[in-house]
Amino acid sequence: MQYLPLLIFAVLCIVGLFRPAWAMVLLLVMFALKVAMQAGIDIFRAQPALTNFMVAGVVFVAAMSACLRTPRPLLGYATPWLLMVVSILLWSIMSLLWTPAVATGPNVGSNIIVEGFPYFILSVLLGPLLVSSIQDWRGVTNLMLVIGSCVALSIVVSPEFTIQQGRIGFKLEGAQRTSPLAIAQMGGMLAIFGALSAGGRATGLQTAMRFGAFLCGALITLMSGTRGQAIFALGTIAVFLPASRRLRNVGSYFSLILVAGVISIGAYLTFMYALGQADTDRWSAGAITRAAEGRQWSALMMLNEFIASPASWIQGMGYNAFSAMGGVGELGYVHNLYVEVLSELGIPAFLLLVMVFVRAGMAAKTLYASARHHSTARSAVSILMAMIVYQALIATKEGNLWSAWNLFAFMLILIRLEMRARELGDPLLEQSEDLGEEAFEEEDAELAAESEPTAAGQPA
Repeated sequence: MQYLPLLIFAVLCIVGLFRPAWAMVLLLVMFALKVAMQAGIDIFRAQPALTNFMVAGVVFVAAMSACLRTPRPLLGYATPWLLMVVSILLWSIMSLLWTPAVATGPNVGSNIIVEGFPYFILSVLLGPLLVSSIQDWRGVTNLMLVIGSCVALSIVVSPEFTIQQGRIGFKLEGAQRTSPLAIAQMGGMLAIFGALSAGGRATGLQTAMRFGAFLCGALITLMSGTRGQAIFALGTIAVFLPASRRLRNVGSYFSLILVAGVISIGAYLTFMYALGQADTDRWSAGAITRAAEGRQWSALMMLNEFIASPASWIQGMGYNAFSAMGGVGELGYVHNLYVEVLSELGIPAFLLLVMVFVRAGMAAKTLYASARHHSTARSAVSILMAMIVYQALIATKEGNLWSAWNLFAFMLILIRLEMRARELGDPLLEQSEDLGEEAFEEEDAELAAESEPTAAGQPA
């Protein structure tokens, strides 16, 4: 089993060179897969950057290949909103000229930007080029169910991974252990993909894959001990589950309730299993409250400092200024993307961020309206919207500007798909679905027409 992650990685790299959807899945599972390979294979543990270079090569080749095969590849890509995202990032680099932060550690000062810069190139600049239509994104969602589940299982069954202090990981050099956040990020996404996937011919195998993906994702998220991801993933599923499936009648409504019930039972059983594996109870009400209060304290402290410095309202206090404040200890950064951008980069940068969110919301509304009568497209669009909400929620309690690549990538992909669908149409929306919702609707309409009387009062 220790070579299973390597096999998954090899398949993704080889096929990803020729199929952009596979390269996109590689991006989504990269960090969890990297940790899994480090646990079982010495060369990846000794050379942590090896995985990054290989992924970068695959994504670059796949993105260039997609551009060559896609009509008008820059449509929906070279947009003002991409420029806004890039401008925010460039301004954070510029602000290093006046920031009080000093690069003394891996999560402090300019080191944050140096470490995050390659990932932003991959996810923000190259990632959107891998997805040009709702049909492409649907391919990503289907692949994620299988590949993500395999990655999750390779972590769960690996003897190298153990749970200490309620968090799964394996021991690196000395007393250092791998970060559980990489595992939790993919786990939360996988659970959402599995729960919201719908449409098409619902075979038993397909249903099992969807439910299995949800369980695998929920399991590793809970075993990672990252409470925020677990709570946010479950909340996102609850919000978008009705959006991912069309309610045609009372039967559809009760089928949705059944799906929600099965998911809830599965989540509860998974939670109890993961809780039984933990060394400590990180899920007590007191522990969750203390963690939330800690994040709230850092955000309020940063905001108070910013408000008290009117001279910094325009240009900001400088990137990672939080680390230079007294009493912050080893927090490193504020752990809230929105407070970070507002306080450290200034009001103009924050307004750019808001504008990107507003445009993504408008694109979501338009794209969902186009896809809501097509069950497969409806599910795919719902998953993409759920990814944005999930990542936006995570950004309120962990990470920083230079680790929010998934949030920016998903928003730019959504905007790209909406613009391309409006200008060029979308192949998935033009396809008919076997045993899909529209087929049932047409059948219902035909039966209703047959039962209606003609003008002469005779049956049609």
